[in-house]
Amino acid sequence: MRLALTLGISCCVALAATRALAEEAPKIDLRVEEQAPPVQRSYHVHDGFYLRVNLGVGALGNDYDLGPGSAESHGGSLALDVLVGGTPSKGLALGGALLNEAGVSHSVEVRGRSLGDTNVSFSLLGPFVDGFFDPKGGFHMGAAVGFAALAVEDLSGEDETDTLTGFGGAAWAGYDAWVADEWAIGGLVRAGGAITKKSDDAGDITASTFSLGLMLSVLHH
Repeated sequence: MRLALTLGISCCVALAATRALAEEAPKIDLRVEEQAPPVQRSYHVHDGFYLRVNLGVGALGNDYDLGPGSAESHGGSLALDVLVGGTPSKGLALGGALLNEAGVSHSVEVRGRSLGDTNVSFSLLGPFVDGFFDPKGGFHMGAAVGFAALAVEDLSGEDETDTLTGFGGAAWAGYDAWVADEWAIGGLVRAGGAITKKSDDAGDITASTFSLGLMLSVLHH
């Protein structure tokens, strides 16, 4: 009887001690902390502010409707473009473009007969879109449309410059290689065209313009 009582008391004491130790032991937290979202790479990505400057050479040609007759001029050209905008979606830039070309000593011909040389300048001002197929890559294509102006010296046979205005557009394709976090250098091929007109007491002049150029391009994007 005493032995059984002693064993019972011992079991109760051992059980109480075990419970006390279990309550005092530190609990292990098996919960996994939620991971923070990955940091998106902001360099070598086509987003944010967009600035492109192009410089190159090419060919510039014009066909003129002079009313009673027609003429044409053609020759080499120097081109300078400035495009400024933003990026509403990664890899897609929108903004405003100013495209300029100038040709010196362009040959003027009427029915295949040379009438001398003239200096020509062509400008296009308007909105543009430039898209990269890969927001982190270099290949891109773009276009611009807007107000066009063509200035031609001595076209009407008088010692003056005829300025024609109208509507035009341009399209390009090229590749840019990253040289810094937000800077890239590359090249592009650009083609453009316009229809411009001048009306005054001396008569109407209408010109059809076409240009093609190979350009070095510097991009901040």
